[in-house]
Amino acid sequence: MYRVLIPSMLLALALLVPPNRAAAQDPLDPSRKEETSPANLFGGLFGDSMQAQLTEMATKVIDGYLDYLAKPQTTKKLATFQKNYYDALIEQGFTKEQAFELVLRFGNPLADGPRAGK
Repeated sequence: MYRVLIPSMLLALALLVPPNRAAAQDPLDPSRKEETSPANLFGGLFGDSMQAQLTEMATKVIDGYLDYLAKPQTTKKLATFQKNYYDALIEQGFTKEQAFELVLRFGNPLADGPRAGK
């Protein structure tokens, strides 16, 4: 569920910024000095009415997600998960150092998933 929620939130954030009409007219113009942002990639794709609806929806989704993460019981659940994961790795024969490294790489299960090693 969260692997879908995070990209959806990123798309929603991109839609929060109003489209740049000039950039949407000629995105390949080499004289443009503006940086390309996710919002510019969708510039002109949606009408103003749809843009307003998507912005409202994105705001509600992001606010709801942040409210969920701000709850003390949410952080306790995340800590419990990570402790259980660490303990299970040790029970399966990993050393404490290996288990710790795997917990670090797995990171927050509500975020973008496992992290690549250095």
